[in-house]
Amino acid sequence: MNLDSFRLTSLVVHDVPQPDEERKGLILTDAEIPLDAQLRGYFERKITQRIINRGLEAIADPSENGTVRDGVASILADQTELVPVSKTFAEHLDHSQTRRNPAGLLAVGLGRVEEGASSPSSSSSASRGFGCGSTSSEITPRSICSSSAT
Repeated sequence: MNLDSFRLTSLVVHDVPQPDEERKGLILTDAEIPLDAQLRGYFERKITQRIINRGLEAIADPSENGTVRDGVASILADQTELVPVSKTFAEHLDHSQTRRNPAGLLAVGLGRVEEGASSPSSSSSASRGFGCGSTSSEITPRSICSSSAT
């Protein structure tokens, strides 16, 4: 996989506040975020750094809750599902948090990466689609990524 060729194509970001009893509930984003060059570059760098530094192959446990697994599959099958599925992810994250969890952002996006060597000059007609989500109370996100060949 050529991570140098990773390009973010769409992104939704939700604010997930710290859980407390007085909070009225989540306020969720209703549309993809317009990606200018600076914002696109920021998230592309964060995602590729995360995959390089801590990327692991995700192996689904069928006995666990399937919210993320099923949601990623849904987004990869139909990209118009990005916003509604990202809302489901935010609600799932909010419900699973304890008072010890900090507030953060949940970013769910789609991107493409070319198959082949890691040289930026290499290219191939084959590409892979990525669905990633991250939460962050700091600059370093925790990421959930899945990929499929297209």
